[in-house]
Amino acid sequence: MREDKEMKFSVVIPTYNEDDCLGTCLKAIKKGSEQPLEIIVADGYSTDRTVEVAKENGARVVMNRHRHAAGGRNAGIKAAKGDVIVFIDADCIPDRDWLKEIHKAFEEDGLDGLGTYIEPAKPRNIYEEFWGRLSLQIMMSYGSEPYYVTEKTLNTAFITASCAYRRKLLVKIKGFSNYFGNNAEDIDLCWRALEAGAKLKYVPTAKIIAHSPTDMKGIRQKSFRNGVSSSK
Repeated sequence: MREDKEMKFSVVIPTYNEDDCLGTCLKAIKKGSEQPLEIIVADGYSTDRTVEVAKENGARVVMNRHRHAAGGRNAGIKAAKGDVIVFIDADCIPDRDWLKEIHKAFEEDGLDGLGTYIEPAKPRNIYEEFWGRLSLQIMMSYGSEPYYVTEKTLNTAFITASCAYRRKLLVKIKGFSNYFGNNAEDIDLCWRALEAGAKLKYVPTAKIIAHSPTDMKGIRQKSFRNGVSSSK
């Protein structure tokens, strides 16, 4: 059964000082086989050229007064006009059919939310190689087969490097919790969506590649976030 043929998609990207990677992400979205209704960059008052890069690549910029990831995504949700909000991070690069496959899954399966396949980007050094393999190939489950998510587990929860939810669900569960800030806000939202009875699915045909930290400081920060996630 096919539904929601006129469904519109808004892409939301939270940023802070990411002019070195945002342009690549935005260009990849614009080269996609399907285009979103809009791309919203929710910026936490960057001091580099992030805002300029966003505008140069056709994104609409909204400001994130909280200056953390949860606040940025909430600002994006508030500004979005689409029926489905698609989240991606500035250091990620979507496949050409990324949005097309997301649209297809929502349309054909009546989903409330979905997560996608995430592959580690080509590592720039040994730190990125280590963390990309650990976080995206060992700790999380990104296999080739689709499955419905029905239980609150860490390795099946959707991370906002690449996921999508119906706007009405996000409004119902009051978006991301600012309490978590940059730490496990996406895991918390996924689990609250399950508690609200949402129909969630992992869709491996929608794909991105994601960069990882390139130094020990970044790995420590990511490790802390994972600790928060696993102890929620």
